[in-house]
Amino acid sequence: EKEILERAGGSAVWFGTNPQSKTISVGRVINSIEDQTMAGYVVIFLRERSIYNIYNKTDLFKNGDIFIVDRNGKLISHKDKDLLDSFIDNVAYGITPESLNGSFITANVNGIENYVASRTLNNGQWKIIAIIPTEQYEGDILRLRSLIIIICGACCLLALLISISISESISK
Repeated sequence: EKEILERAGGSAVWFGTNPQSKTISVGRVINSIEDQTMAGYVVIFLRERSIYNIYNKTDLFKNGDIFIVDRNGKLISHKDKDLLDSFIDNVAYGITPESLNGSFITANVNGIENYVASRTLNNGQWKIIAIIPTEQYEGDILRLRSLIIIICGACCLLALLISISISESISK
């Protein structure tokens, strides 16, 4: 890891998840203020649960999944902590990091049709992936469409009743 930190030239480097301690490490080289030579390293360990809690609060869906993978497809953060540091195939068979490029696609994941949204994080080192079953997503759209039709129908009926009332009061 020292070589990776040195090659980064002072930029922060995020490493994968340690499945035993369930931590994610981030480190960087510390340079001397006087001559910019390397003075040492700093490495910080973050609890994976803290990162998971941030994006888990989105509550975009009920039956879907959301997780973070590195560029090799290893899980960095996921609700099932036993899967940390394993490959994406264990969670979403049929998806590879290469098939996702900050897009919104339809894919067959584990034999079920899903919408898959991805976004790069951490200067392209990681991807956050959300998997939403199409039937749930489309069900929400159908319920919304039905609600709009009911509201429009109620407004038309109300307008008709008001116009009848006004026309009766004028005709008397």
